[in-house]
Amino acid sequence: MRGTTHRRRAAPPQPRTGRGCKEAASLRPRAGEGIRELAEAAKQQGEYLRSYALQALALETAEAAAEWIHARLRALWGFADADDLSRRSLFQARYRGKRYSFGYPACPDLEQQAGLFRLLRPEEIGVQLTEGFMMEPEASVSAVVFHHPDAAYFSVGASEMAEATAD
Repeated sequence: MRGTTHRRRAAPPQPRTGRGCKEAASLRPRAGEGIRELAEAAKQQGEYLRSYALQALALETAEAAAEWIHARLRALWGFADADDLSRRSLFQARYRGKRYSFGYPACPDLEQQAGLFRLLRPEEIGVQLTEGFMMEPEASVSAVVFHHPDAAYFSVGASEMAEATAD
């Protein structure tokens, strides 16, 4: 990571003022540049645990960055987490607002990631979308964040997807 690029990757998004959306934000943290190559080299040397640990650390770092940005957004929106919010409550997402990412139960259609990529332009920080709509490097996160107090995680099954996309 280099100078301004690193700062830009770490800078939290700012809520818009005036015209624009104040109820939602998007984010795109990533980690693990070069991890795939390092992990593959470790695997080729028979260091399977090291290979797995490198990949896991990169993935968890990207997720932690996304959660940090989400917490920062909540604070910028005026409802920071309570000082006494337990780790358990944090892990159970017992705070206002939710972060939705494509490929998870609430947004299972990975193809929808293409629209978010047009908005976020993640190629500016080295994240590409594969033909299968996965992110490369793998240790990347993209999400849309909503702060509505009633936002909740939910699951969309095949029948709900068919109904929502019917002509």
